[in-house]
Amino acid sequence: MNIQIRKVTINDAKQIVDYCNQVAGESDNMSFGVGEFGITYEQEVEFLKSIEGSINNFMMVAIANNQIIGLTNISGSSRPRIIHNVDLGISVKQEYWGLGVGSKLLDSMIEECQKTGLIRNIHLLVVADNTKAIGLYKKYGFKQVGSYANYHFVNEQYKDLLIMEKIL
Repeated sequence: MNIQIRKVTINDAKQIVDYCNQVAGESDNMSFGVGEFGITYEQEVEFLKSIEGSINNFMMVAIANNQIIGLTNISGSSRPRIIHNVDLGISVKQEYWGLGVGSKLLDSMIEECQKTGLIRNIHLLVVADNTKAIGLYKKYGFKQVGSYANYHFVNEQYKDLLIMEKIL
């Protein structure tokens, strides 16, 4: 399978909204569930415009057969004292789990972060029992630095989140 990884463009807005609405129902490890994404096409366009050219806010997609099959984003602050810190989010469509899409997205995102010359710390949150994701993050040098108890509530159950970081 040919998978292309690239930064998003405004032209991706509709596919991003559709993608997020789809993956919301595919995993209990997302921060939103079915019908909870809550971002319209117009709002996504405005968001993509707002991060255009940002050094510490950008998104990348994995594309196969002209469809988004994975998405990763980093978001950081413009405040000078913390501008070098970013938060990472990543997801892959369920039908592509286990095929290396997450690894390709992480490879590309870490490389883009390194290219900035600014970003030093990448942080992420992961549900504590999501062992496959935790294994992937560890493979890329992320280390657990803390946790949030009962942070995630899904299917009438509270779950802890792990705080992980990678220092570039």
